[in-house]
Amino acid sequence: MNKSLDVKFQNPDLNNSSQVVAFSGEFDKVGRADVAPELESLIKNFTLDSLIFDFSGLKFINSESIGYIIDMQSRLSKYGKKFVLIGADQHVKDVLNAVGISEIIPMYETLDEYFSKQK
Repeated sequence: MNKSLDVKFQNPDLNNSSQVVAFSGEFDKVGRADVAPELESLIKNFTLDSLIFDFSGLKFINSESIGYIIDMQSRLSKYGKKFVLIGADQHVKDVLNAVGISEIIPMYETLDEYFSKQK
């Protein structure tokens, strides 16, 4: 059976103290189950300043997965870490905005845009 969601962990960017995780597929209950062990390990052991989820390959997200993202953001913020979303297409962005994610988690179009705002 194929996974409905895949994550790719890019090499950490030590110059910017950040880690990008690229998502592709559908971030729903099944998709979350597919990637939860990898994400939980990342969050538990995260030592850089910024964790960046690249949603440019994400086709769908549901409310359960949004709750999961908010939980990750909360856990990271306890340790002074930044959590950022980039690259969401209009449909995913509309869903995230409808539930107020942009009030909690910064969203950018590109990685370059995020880094330019950090300087």
